[in-house]
Amino acid sequence: MAKAATTAPLSRLFEMALGERACIFMLPRFRHPDLGVAGHDPAARRASLENLRHRRYRLVELQDLINRLATPGASLRRSGAFPIDDGYADPAENGAPRFAQYDCPATTVVTTGFVDGRRRFLWDSNGFVFHSKRPHA
Repeated sequence: MAKAATTAPLSRLFEMALGERACIFMLPRFRHPDLGVAGHDPAARRASLENLRHRRYRLVELQDLINRLATPGASLRRSGAFPIDDGYADPAENGAPRFAQYDCPATTVVTTGFVDGRRRFLWDSNGFVFHSKRPHA
């Protein structure tokens, strides 16, 4: 869906379908080749943000969208928010410069159990189990 909203040829159709609704772009991971993460390409995010700014979208914090929903008569047209979840470092390292370049706030949702090391995400646990090597005896 993010591609439809942010790619120049498709964005007009997406805007018509969206009407007075806002768009929330979920971005869980950013590409980080040094760590073997094949997430969102930062260059593609830059192009997406450039297109959204060119089309005069209001890129706002997630809380701002929530406040607008609660305010009668507040416009959501051409509004978008970028929540980033999971608590990984790659959004700060690879995403923040792109968001700053286009004056786009990104709301980071930190998952405390993950950050303090008490829990793993299911996909990380599966990767650990299936990609770990048994120690040699």
